[in-house]
Amino acid sequence: MPLEIYHQLGFRGKWNFESLEVDNTGEGVILASKYMSQPDVERLPMDQKTRAIFDPQFFIPSIARGKLSTYGFYPQQAAGGDFSTDEYPEEAAHESAEGCVAFQARNNFRYIVIPTRYYPGMPTDFTENQQRLFVDPFLRVIQNQAISQQIALQLVVNGEMIRDSVYSQDILNWVTNIERISAVYLIVEFSPRFKQINEIDDIYSLLNFISTLSQKPNELDVILGYLNTEALVLSIASPKIVTIGSFENTRMFNIRNFQEKKVGSFTASPNPRFYVSRLIQLIDKQYINTIRREVDDPDRFFDRNRYQAIMFDRRYVWNSKKPEPYKHYFLEFSKQLRRIGRMDGIDRYNEVTKMLQSALETYAALGIPFDSNSNDSHLAAWLNAARLFARDQGWV
Repeated sequence: MPLEIYHQLGFRGKWNFESLEVDNTGEGVILASKYMSQPDVERLPMDQKTRAIFDPQFFIPSIARGKLSTYGFYPQQAAGGDFSTDEYPEEAAHESAEGCVAFQARNNFRYIVIPTRYYPGMPTDFTENQQRLFVDPFLRVIQNQAISQQIALQLVVNGEMIRDSVYSQDILNWVTNIERISAVYLIVEFSPRFKQINEIDDIYSLLNFISTLSQKPNELDVILGYLNTEALVLSIASPKIVTIGSFENTRMFNIRNFQEKKVGSFTASPNPRFYVSRLIQLIDKQYINTIRREVDDPDRFFDRNRYQAIMFDRRYVWNSKKPEPYKHYFLEFSKQLRRIGRMDGIDRYNEVTKMLQSALETYAALGIPFDSNSNDSHLAAWLNAARLFARDQGWV
């Protein structure tokens, strides 16, 4: 099965829709209830909704930030008032399940997503709480409503959970024994981290986790949410869908984006970043001219498309709130994902490692000292993790 690309929607999701329509950079979208109100979702054309996945984003059930409050089935709304997330009432859980399932079925989304809440650390009752407050209520409603769509379990875990082999195995045993689900919508929070996941153990552990879900005997559809360019290396574990996103909060999951903001808090705009497929990296735009001075033919070094042409015009004013850097990234990175997505197994592994090795060699040939968010440290980590995983598969 070819690898599918979905856009993780956030603020200014219209850029993603435009990229899909104009540049064919994916198969669908993951709708974000925090950034898109219920009426706006309802108004989407049916052909878009049937390819879309709806994320209820129940991560903090007691807080309805942004447009979450427009959904009557959001836990805080269903409970009829404030409550402590740690005391999420089961009656509200059932009402949320009824409304959320009906909404997803009515809009004919690709899957019915069973949502989840976020847990820090490694709580001893992680699976029990998820089963009681989400899985059981949603499956009861799905059975009563005679839903025909496939069911996806949302799973939000953190790096500690993934790296701990015993804890992660307990989660896998629980997930793979839930009847009726055919997909897992997996989100992993690694904290702290750089722009990319650049620890060997993090990537290797995640590859094994994904592979257990996606390959025999379980063969679940694995949807990987909130990814940066690590989507490339994670593809060798055979997920069904990988995601691409615009702003960093759609390429890296951070629970703080769903928490109440402190009064007077301010978030500075990030420096504009520019995707270079030869480096498999989004580099700070300040390095563009440095690279131009170091290479013989800069016009051939950078990916050329209409967005690149606009950005490289001397009159262009770089700004992280402009669409061109993101549409350029969507276009060029989706080309790389499509190339490997037509392969599978050892062939995909060989192509991915070839791309990683080439990027490392390109960095070395440039000889430019990049900062930690623009350098090649992620590539060596991915290559080592991929080789460890390939050895487990008998590919090397």
